Amino acid sequence: MSNWTQPSGTVLVTSNEEETISLGLPLVASPDSLTIIAGSLPPGLRIYQNNIVGTPKQVERSTTFTFVLRSTVGTVIEDRTFKIVINGPDDPLWKTKEGRLSVGNSPINNRYFILDNEIIDFQLVATDVDLPEDKTLEFWIDKGDGELPPGISMSKTGKLSGVVEPLLALDKRSKAGQYDTANYDMYLHDFSNKSSLFYQGQLIQNYVYNPPKKLNRHYDFKVSVSDGFAVVKRNFTIYVVGEDFLRADNIVVQVATGVFTADNTYIRTPVWITPGDFGYRRANNYITLFLEVLKNENQEGAVRYKLMPTNDDNTNSKIPAGMTIDTNTGEIAGRVAYQPAITTEYKFTVRAELLLTQNNVVSVATFKDKTFTVKLLGDVDSSIAWTSKTKLGSIPANQISVFRVQGTTTVPDAPLFYTLTAGRLPPGLSLEYNGEIMGTVVQFGQTSPTVITGLTFFDNDNMTFDNDTTSIDRIYTFTVEAKDRFGFSSTTKQFTIEVIDDDDTQYSNLYMKPFLKEGKREAYSDFISNPANFPPTSIYRPNDPNFGIQRDIKILAYAGIETKTISEFAIASQKWHKKRRFNVGALKSAVAKTPGTQDVVYEVVYVELIDPAKAKVGETKKSFVQQGSMQLKADLAQRNNHPQGTPTLLDSNGVNRNDEKYIFTGEDTQLDLGDEVLRPVATETDYVQGPLIAENNGTVFDRSLTVNGLKLVVAGEVGGAPRVPDEWAKKTARVVDLITDPNGSGINTTHQRNFIKTLKGDTGTKHAGIPTVQRIGYGGGSSYTPNWLEDANIASYAGLQAFNNSVAQKDMVWYRNTNGNNPPTQRRDIEEIMEHVFHTIHAFGIPGAVPGSSDAVEMNPDIRIGNEPSFDWQNTALHLAMKQAIDNGQYDPSGYSTDWATDPEAAAVAYTEYTYLLNWSMWEMSEFWENGSLSPEWADDMRTPAGLLANNPLGYALFNTYFAPVLSKPDFAVLRTIFGEGDTGVSGYIVNQGLDTLTATANTDTDPFIFGEHNVVKADSDAVLASGGQGKKYISNITNMQDSIKALGRTEYDFLPLWMRTPQVAGEQETGFILAIPLCYCKPGTSNEIMINLRNRTYDFKDLDIEIDRYIVDSVVGDSNDQYIVFGKYNYNA
Repeated sequence: MSNWTQPSGTVLVTSNEEETISLGLPLVASPDSLTIIAGSLPPGLRIYQNNIVGTPKQVERSTTFTFVLRSTVGTVIEDRTFKIVINGPDDPLWKTKEGRLSVGNSPINNRYFILDNEIIDFQLVATDVDLPEDKTLEFWIDKGDGELPPGISMSKTGKLSGVVEPLLALDKRSKAGQYDTANYDMYLHDFSNKSSLFYQGQLIQNYVYNPPKKLNRHYDFKVSVSDGFAVVKRNFTIYVVGEDFLRADNIVVQVATGVFTADNTYIRTPVWITPGDFGYRRANNYITLFLEVLKNENQEGAVRYKLMPTNDDNTNSKIPAGMTIDTNTGEIAGRVAYQPAITTEYKFTVRAELLLTQNNVVSVATFKDKTFTVKLLGDVDSSIAWTSKTKLGSIPANQISVFRVQGTTTVPDAPLFYTLTAGRLPPGLSLEYNGEIMGTVVQFGQTSPTVITGLTFFDNDNMTFDNDTTSIDRIYTFTVEAKDRFGFSSTTKQFTIEVIDDDDTQYSNLYMKPFLKEGKREAYSDFISNPANFPPTSIYRPNDPNFGIQRDIKILAYAGIETKTISEFAIASQKWHKKRRFNVGALKSAVAKTPGTQDVVYEVVYVELIDPAKAKVGETKKSFVQQGSMQLKADLAQRNNHPQGTPTLLDSNGVNRNDEKYIFTGEDTQLDLGDEVLRPVATETDYVQGPLIAENNGTVFDRSLTVNGLKLVVAGEVGGAPRVPDEWAKKTARVVDLITDPNGSGINTTHQRNFIKTLKGDTGTKHAGIPTVQRIGYGGGSSYTPNWLEDANIASYAGLQAFNNSVAQKDMVWYRNTNGNNPPTQRRDIEEIMEHVFHTIHAFGIPGAVPGSSDAVEMNPDIRIGNEPSFDWQNTALHLAMKQAIDNGQYDPSGYSTDWATDPEAAAVAYTEYTYLLNWSMWEMSEFWENGSLSPEWADDMRTPAGLLANNPLGYALFNTYFAPVLSKPDFAVLRTIFGEGDTGVSGYIVNQGLDTLTATANTDTDPFIFGEHNVVKADSDAVLASGGQGKKYISNITNMQDSIKALGRTEYDFLPLWMRTPQVAGEQETGFILAIPLCYCKPGTSNEIMINLRNRTYDFKDLDIEIDRYIVDSVVGDSNDQYIVFGKYNYNA
């Protein structure tokens, strides 16, 4: 009998926020233990003695809290999923009183009217106690809810601001108007409010009435405020009054209204709009300084400008000698005389007076003072110093430049201007006045529709010089002049840029762009164009379309794929591509640094996008088979409502494992349909990624790790050498895992399992009973005293000889190899591990993997003929392939094996190096060699599959027959994340030893399989059935989309934006590809300010509808213009 009295899914209570709860749990008896194993209680509640007690805290919205309770009674463990609903979100509360607003611009801001042409700066105030810290209330006026005075606007934060436009004035010819019997005529008002003047009950005779000419007006409007859920409206009025209404001779106002008081006046104090600092001006020159106040031509009176004798700090108010002030216009102008080589600051105060005329007498009605400063530069001994190095660096062809030239000047407030005076930049690049070198290096020019110059080629790049040992330099030399803005001095310097043009391969980038509805598009345009959000002075390269503010939403989908025809791109977009939406994630920032340095080039502010079809843990399955009668339902809202209780956990064989122990693979411990958990099991013996464990292997090696058949043994602190770090061992393991990936292109898993079993020394394999190890040490043999690699010293290390006799071993992987760079470089670390792992697995895994390989790829003929003297080692496929390469002058092993043709031991040495070079070149990994070449040992013509096919066809066939079916080419981008510059990067190695994947599916054979927003088909899940008959469905998500594009050809990692190739924290791996909407590229050190601006914004990125239905390809074969590929409506895409 169950100890629970209620089934899973039961709502235990629905309560209000801040309302105390004491709720008994539905238990038969008190359990031995009661714990929450997933989900959480509402904040403020807790479990106490089998009761839920406490006071729930405020909620932003009505919220359902789901949690899983585990009851343990003896050996019986039972889980139940329950819910608690908390209601009571508060509506926004208005603080600003309803009715007429006190917008008047007076010292205490309590005037309930405002004059036309007056400035409004008034904040509406509302509060909401439920509002999270990262959100703000939003204010707006709905259509039909009235209007603000002309010239006034309201921000989304409720700020009323602007200058009230002049009120409509009656035409002089309309006279008094009054009621009459005439038809309406040309004047707007055909009536009057003509009044008589009485005093103490007596009519005053002969009084001449001059009515106001401007029409006062009430502007009534209704403001809505929302916290994102509730909307509360309030009525307000702004009363705009003409200045001629507030005169002593106005008898319209005859009774007290509460609006106007005796101290109200129509006279408006001038408002200065000229900034107080005029900056720098040059002496010995004619100078004009313009002063201005806010005044409309319809305002009565004139403004007079007056230079005051003292400033507000009681210092003398003084303008430069030779300059005078025009009292009518406010211009301060004149010729300033010569001044010595100093900078002099002048500080002066000007009074703006409003003059009114009454009875032919001019008087000052009001005034406003303001203090200004201007700095005069005398004859300056100007000097300019260049800070940019002569060699600006190198850039691959077809990539975006971030180069700049820069200098400093001794002249204050004098930015330098840069111009190209000699030489030329690489084609496609241009020098901007601020020193930025912008554009993209053009590799191939074109003659139509416009002429574009590209890199120089001779005879379509088919001509060679001196047997192709002579190269055409791609170093561009040019001279730049730097001059300060005053023209005091200038200087020139010669610079160089090297263009890297390893081959004639062109690359393309693919983007995605949503087509927003007009309203959303306009809202985004207003947001992205607002300088309050993106200060212009903070923007990096504002005029460069590749940087600056990104006014169009453009999402990178794939960077640096080998350029193909439009048809090939279209074919690659048929499967796994479907019109779909992405969710908007968090606002983030990143830096871009010059590779190999900590020099920040720019920063980027972006919005991360979330692919709802991508698995939270692991890889999403590429496809599934649709079959049978079960119904597949997507995007159902209530994904946690399981009518039959907890979801069923099925293993890969469809067996129910609900009663067994399982492990969550991520932070989310709520078990929902489609989720995956791990069950400890010991069925897989080949594809095993084991943990790093302590183990004594011949004294030298104190740790080991087995990955896919290869045992890694790791040297400890021994022989005077430091201990090899755990992370280096895990990086080695990750490399082995990548190159033995069963999901790699062209992999035959049967042969690959044979390869793994051979490495392990399984029964029936080539070296049965002798497992293969990869030794990992520190520095080199000479780092150990004594050197245990030397036979004479083995006895100094207890157990080492016995260990050596029990394993198959070939070569060493060295951490911080003494023959390499220190600190290590990314390139060298990749080469170190992969080369020596190749030596090991080629020797003890390849022979025996593919049928016939034991003889065809015999890597150790010296050992073989010792046991089998008749073995014809000189006619194996391996030997003949290597011989062909040597005979053709493509491979030269003379540096380490001169007798390879006759001595089987020497041949084994040459085989080891040849197969490494063959494998390296078939995977096109020469970029990881120093300077991209190993010539003359290995000819440059042999660095690609095409080169091997042409120059060593037997080697090409050997690799495709015996190596390609079992070894998987790793993603170079992944390698770069594992190995960072200077011994950085993260292995990413995941232990997966004896764990089976369980998939949460529906309870019964008749339940629908329900997908919610975060439920996706996972890589190990085949439990999805759908109506409509049989058929394979290809799942559309960003990873599968990218994989289909990747299959088109070579990917060049350096085309990924620089910020994605930059480690954001020292010592960590590079960011790698990020699905994102870049908002702006900004100068170093400015992203934090912009992030603060945006977090205080009223714009909500979640309002964007990121629906994607096409690619934009920036170039295809034969056309460098953007091309569009619309995703087809194919039924086989899901």
